[in-house]
Amino acid sequence: MKKIIINTVSILAVLISNNAYAKDVVMGKEITLKENTNITQLIKTPKNFLGKTVLIKGKVLDVCTEQGCWMKVSGANKNESIFVKVKDGDMVFPIAAKGRDVTVEGELYKVNMSKKDDDMDMKEAAGEAKVKKIGKDIYVFKPKAVKFSNIEEVSKK
Repeated sequence: MKKIIINTVSILAVLISNNAYAKDVVMGKEITLKENTNITQLIKTPKNFLGKTVLIKGKVLDVCTEQGCWMKVSGANKNESIFVKVKDGDMVFPIAAKGRDVTVEGELYKVNMSKKDDDMDMKEAAGEAKVKKIGKDIYVFKPKAVKFSNIEEVSKK
């Protein structure tokens, strides 16, 4: 019985200490907006949001493994996501953020994917099949402030 108690306490101590390192990580500026804009709205009517600063919340679906310069954030519906992109080095999105909650304040902008466009990050955002269409517009979210919930401390460029 004594061994069971000691083992249980030891396991709890390890779990608690691992969780002590997980916290919110903020990058860029401080988030100032209070009202959340639904990602579904951004996707359905992107022209209504071009050039406006909005706040979105979702789960990180994917992160650039090369330089941490982009991430995909989920919407409420299963097959929805918005592509969040920064210039290389402005912010580095941590790979550990994948699957975590994120809050992003920023602006939506339009990118026209022409046949000559060689930006692989944008091609990943649109998906290779869609990029083959000449003149395809995609919408990208440029963050000013990002808050990752419950992840390990990371370097914040």
